[in-house]
Amino acid sequence: MEFFVSTCADQTVLRETINCIERLKEHHDFKWTTHHGGGPCRPKNVGATEFLLEDDSPYFISIDRDILFTPDDIDKLLGALETNELVGGCYVVRDGSDLACSSPPTKQTPSPIDLDGGLHEVKFMSTGFMGVRRELFERVIRELELPLLTIAKKPAYPFFEDRAYHDPDWGWMWLSEDYEFSRKARLVGAIPMLHTGIRVGHIGTITWTVDSMIARRAVEAYFKAKAEAH
Repeated sequence: MEFFVSTCADQTVLRETINCIERLKEHHDFKWTTHHGGGPCRPKNVGATEFLLEDDSPYFISIDRDILFTPDDIDKLLGALETNELVGGCYVVRDGSDLACSSPPTKQTPSPIDLDGGLHEVKFMSTGFMGVRRELFERVIRELELPLLTIAKKPAYPFFEDRAYHDPDWGWMWLSEDYEFSRKARLVGAIPMLHTGIRVGHIGTITWTVDSMIARRAVEAYFKAKAEAH
């Protein structure tokens, strides 16, 4: 197998995302697994652990249940994973207001990500369209001494946990399970990298893309400037 795809959610995978998976099968040899129930942490941990214990491919790819992507997006992700341990693609939150990641340097002094098609370091990254090299998972287990637990009769390492966290730049915050994995990755020397050339869709009340987010921001800026002019 070239890679391992895991789709984890409290609900079933949307038909549009399944169609993307089916198209991907025409281009690549990979294993696809889904896990549901128990909140966002349980299925993600079970999926990542299944990859480690039952598969021998070099790359783990996490895709949310409501993401639209193409085989070309996967090819770009695999290419970036050859030289980076943790890479995510660009997508926006469901209301289209912002990217699903947080960028350096701090929350108090945010710097917008340059959507130039290149790779950029981010502080935390969401798992909606994310690739991880096998050795990063293995290093997190070894260096952070993660225990192998059992969840609903399935083995699971606690890679993804939501928790209260005091960030040196942001102060106290509630860290989601995907941001917590970025934190763990940083502790063992990995750098979360956002690939701005990968722009996948996120299904909400409408399907938001990075380009539609940019267009929305331009419209908002126009009306804000017009109001201030008066």
